[in-house]
Amino acid sequence: MLQEHARAIQELAEAVIGMQNQLVKHSEAIRSLQEEQAKHGELLRRLDSKIGALGRGWGLLSEAAFREGMYELLTPYGFRVERFWARDEEGFVFGRPEQIEIDLLVRNETTIAAEIRSSVSKADVWVFLRKVEFLERLLNRKIDRRAIISPFVDDDALEFAQQTGVEVFTAPEELRNA
Repeated sequence: MLQEHARAIQELAEAVIGMQNQLVKHSEAIRSLQEEQAKHGELLRRLDSKIGALGRGWGLLSEAAFREGMYELLTPYGFRVERFWARDEEGFVFGRPEQIEIDLLVRNETTIAAEIRSSVSKADVWVFLRKVEFLERLLNRKIDRRAIISPFVDDDALEFAQQTGVEVFTAPEELRNA
């Protein structure tokens, strides 16, 4: 009987050693997976950064192409088409001195201010309104039309724009959800 217990204990000890070896292997595999996951995370962060840079570049090119197209279409009819830049020294728009830009300013008897954006939030509409108000103060005249042009406008932004008299030009709903 003592030998049976000794043999059972020996078998249990061997089983524990086998389990310990398996646990070491599993721990090594988990550590390796964690390292791979960290590498993939870093690759995803770099990819996201590059995609963001491409998007910004595409946005700037799209904005410039749109402005150039408007210039070519409208200047023969007596319109001035330009990009507005001015320094806001008093911090009217952002609460601190800052360079202010409005993407498109079209003038003849009326003045139209427009922003061209890849997407629009409610905050973007509010900032645009502040920019327009800054422009009005600077020119000492009322801007006749305020417009935002974007393929993606969230619902809150659209509602706020409508309430504040900002015209929104966007892709039809069917195209935005495609």
